[in-house]
Amino acid sequence: MSLFKFCQVCGEAILDTNVHKFYTGAQLKVKWQCNGGHKDTWRSSPDVRGMPEVNLQAAASILFTGGTFTELSEWSKAMKLHMIGTTTFHAIQKAYLHPAIEALYQQQRNELLARVFQKQAPEDDDMWPQQLPQLLGDARCDSPGFSAKYCHYSFMLDDTKEIIHTELVQVTEASSSVMMEPKGFKRGLTVLLGMGLDVEVIATDRSPSIRKMMRIEHPEIKHEFDIWHTAKGFLKKLKSRSQKKCMELLRGWTIADQRRKTKWLKSDSASFRTLASLVQDGRLLKDLGQMGLFMHTGELEVFHSALLKYMPKRQHFSYMGMQERSHLAIMDHNENIVKRRQATTTTGALRHKRVACRRSGKWVIKKIYKPRTTNFRHRLMDMVYERRQDPDVQYKAPTSSLDQPQPDLPPNIAPTPAPPLQELLARHMSRL
Repeated sequence: MSLFKFCQVCGEAILDTNVHKFYTGAQLKVKWQCNGGHKDTWRSSPDVRGMPEVNLQAAASILFTGGTFTELSEWSKAMKLHMIGTTTFHAIQKAYLHPAIEALYQQQRNELLARVFQKQAPEDDDMWPQQLPQLLGDARCDSPGFSAKYCHYSFMLDDTKEIIHTELVQVTEASSSVMMEPKGFKRGLTVLLGMGLDVEVIATDRSPSIRKMMRIEHPEIKHEFDIWHTAKGFLKKLKSRSQKKCMELLRGWTIADQRRKTKWLKSDSASFRTLASLVQDGRLLKDLGQMGLFMHTGELEVFHSALLKYMPKRQHFSYMGMQERSHLAIMDHNENIVKRRQATTTTGALRHKRVACRRSGKWVIKKIYKPRTTNFRHRLMDMVYERRQDPDVQYKAPTSSLDQPQPDLPPNIAPTPAPPLQELLARHMSRL
């Protein structure tokens, strides 16, 4: 507090008893009065229409970068810094952050749809041939197994690999967690077709529910199966069968770097018969007819991995929180997937790096890409400031929250109401 020893106006001394400091979230305020009668309040951060700017920045920065309030709180405690509380964070999130995310997401999505509509418009000349959209679809649940609460179903453009639409499904909307994927697919495809998209082809996994839905409800759309998932499933079955006795030769065919060295299988061997039974599987042969375009959802799997940055599976979020965090991930993905290029040296040569493969133990080459850009975050920060400066947007007012149509969801995913606490305590039995 050495700054408050002498008055900056008259030079008179400022007694320690006339200096009072207090915090408003992350903002430090110091009230002082000198012996000459001058007094003022010093702030470590300016205000934005009465709200400390640092509080607004802290809440926005942690959400827009995919963090959580728990991480922000623990980091500030470790640094012994004053920070906003959980109530303030969620109030700022509802009034300013979520509406800004939704506005920018809808703006960028409309721009993407405009480009797609332009490509699918009837061709006027030979220079601009008509290109009907071809989509990739896949689901991602917030937890493995059959205990998921949320399911995101994303639709990606096959040519540019941009995410064009996503649907969020809560388990209470479906009969089980397994049925969330077909429900998300159906709802998302209905939205896209309702917008006027003339979808030519869509590739998904071999889900029986989606397969039946496409055959009955959308026979005009060519339905392809993801060949990557099919190959992955086939290799998994092959590896499982090769672990049995008398399958040493078949085991060699499951290891990539040993396939060229592996001997041919004899037609009367057990390994050959096992391999033939897998290759000649009736369902596989039937489904091969829907893999002719060789479409796969590999890039969607990469996007789903990126979702972990914004929606870690160990953290629970509300329905609105999950929805807006997925929109953040989409904006991050779409900004970089198209324009991101391989890095080059000063002489123009493409850059690579050496990486040791954990599976084979051998050294391989991987491309080095240019750093990712996050320009969407700067635009979001500007929109948050504009929204805070708008006098019609009232902090903590219900009317300032995001007015987004949502499905009619129960307050809890439990099938029955919660019993009284005393009743649960009476029934509780410890294992110890």
